[in-house]
Amino acid sequence: TGRAKAAARTYENLFHYLDAWGVSGWMPALRSAVFLPVHFTAGFGPLIHGPVDGRFTVMMDAVNTGVDELLRAMIEHNVQQVYVTPSLLRTLAGAAREHGPFTALQHVWAVGEPMMWSDIAAARTAFGDHLTFGVGYGATEALAIRCITVVRPNDPIGEGRVPLGRPVHEDWVRIDRDGFDNGLGELIFRGLLVEGYLDEPELETQRFGVDPDGIRIWRSGDIVADVDGVLEHRGRVDDLIKIGRAHV
Repeated sequence: TGRAKAAARTYENLFHYLDAWGVSGWMPALRSAVFLPVHFTAGFGPLIHGPVDGRFTVMMDAVNTGVDELLRAMIEHNVQQVYVTPSLLRTLAGAAREHGPFTALQHVWAVGEPMMWSDIAAARTAFGDHLTFGVGYGATEALAIRCITVVRPNDPIGEGRVPLGRPVHEDWVRIDRDGFDNGLGELIFRGLLVEGYLDEPELETQRFGVDPDGIRIWRSGDIVADVDGVLEHRGRVDDLIKIGRAHV
C-alpha cells in the first residue's frame, strides 16, 4: 500500500518487554554489539536490556555505517556477542578475513529475516568454528522473541532454511490447524503483544483477538509444522513477502 505499518506501544509494554527478554535468555551476560536499527523491534530489545542489565553494549546502525567500521568496532571493543540480521551477517562474513582474527567473539544472534544454513557455514569459516548461533523468530507486534534455534559449535550444518525453532515459552504460541491439512497450521502469538495498530482499525480487527482463556492473541500469518517440538516455516496464509525492510 505504500503506507508504513505502525504498532502502538505503551510505557507499560516497555516493562513487559524487558521482562520478556529476561525470560527468553536472549541476552547472555557478555560484551555486546547491536548492529540493528533502533526503530527495528529486535534492535530495540538488546539496546535497552543490555545497559539495564549492566553489561557493555555498543550500538551501531548498520544502515548508516560501513561494513569495515562495524568489523573494526567488534575488534576494538572485544565484542563477545553480536546482534545482526542474516543479510548483514553474510556481508560481514564476506569482509571479515581482512580484519580478523575475532578471538573474543562467542555468540552470533540473528533476527529479522530467514536464516539459511549456508549463512551459518559462511560465518563459521569467517569468524571461527567455535561460535554459537542463535536464530530468533518474532514480530513487531510481539514484545519478545517467540522461537529460537540454537546452533552450537559441534552441531551439523543442514540444508535450506534454518527452522523457526523451539518456542521460548510453551504458552507464548499455539498452532491453529483449523482449515489446514497434513499437520500444518497458522502460528498464533499469545500474550505480550503491542496495543494494536496505529490508525488501522480494520487490520487490527483481522489480526488481533482473544483466546477462550482470556489471553490476547495475534495471528502471524505464518504457516508452520511442528516437527518433534521444533517449528518449521511452511509458507504464508497470504501473499505477503519482505523485500529489504518493507512488507509487500
